[in-house]
Amino acid sequence: MIIITHVKHKIKALFISIILIFTILFTAYTFSSTFKNRISNSISDLNKVYVQKDFSSSWGLRLSTWVVTYNILKDNLIFGTSIADIQNDYLELITVKKIVNVENVQAIIIGGYHNDFLELSAGGGIIASMLFIVCFLYLMRLKLEDEELNNIKIILMSIFIVALIGDNFLRLQFTMNLFGLFTGIIIASARMQKINTISI
Repeated sequence: MIIITHVKHKIKALFISIILIFTILFTAYTFSSTFKNRISNSISDLNKVYVQKDFSSSWGLRLSTWVVTYNILKDNLIFGTSIADIQNDYLELITVKKIVNVENVQAIIIGGYHNDFLELSAGGGIIASMLFIVCFLYLMRLKLEDEELNNIKIILMSIFIVALIGDNFLRLQFTMNLFGLFTGIIIASARMQKINTISI
């Protein structure tokens, strides 16, 4: 995102970014046994889902929450079913209605949907999802003259947008506080910049 933002020729920036990403992934896969094992396990989990229709693996559990959220939104598109009920909704759809095959639902009951966007959608419907997206758009649109702070803003937003798809980071105290701290710094800097401009 930093490269795309700072390089004037966007197609060139996108090309450089894609090459860089593939280089990093290829290097990690070649030299890191941990990364290679995680990739192998992920492929195995996805095969179980698509071939055996078994959602009990790590990736399978995450995919089961997508199916559950879809079923919740079919009947509660606007307001969802409330954030307090999403665990009960998951239990009912998996253990009672058996929309997908999951052997152990405790990982989701204890750890959540492993996706903040899905939890917000299931709990608050399209209204909550849109408000959440608007918050990110607002932050991304803030223009900061300080290049270092602007880079921090881009990095923070990029990391959190991707991270929130893979886990419940806004449910954990450390990451929630980190997000709140840097969001506050970014908004305060933008306001101070505006005040200084008006004063001048």
